[in-house]
Amino acid sequence: MYQIFRTMKMMKQIIRPIRICTPIIATNNYLNIYNLNQFFLRMSMENNDEDLEPLKVTQESDMRCPQMIV
Repeated sequence: MYQIFRTMKMMKQIIRPIRICTPIIATNNYLNIYNLNQFFLRMSMENNDEDLEPLKVTQESDMRCPQMIV
């Protein structure tokens, strides 16, 4: 009985930090994906000059999102 209680206590100590860390990792991954999407979108917009309306949209969204430094 004591052994079970001790393992449960150890599991709580392990699980508690994991629960704190996982949302941070998830948000970081999401931000990285978002930045990559913005970067590739900007690259594709620079290539074709005839589409001026999407270019304006990307410039507006760039003000709000953090820039990905390459």
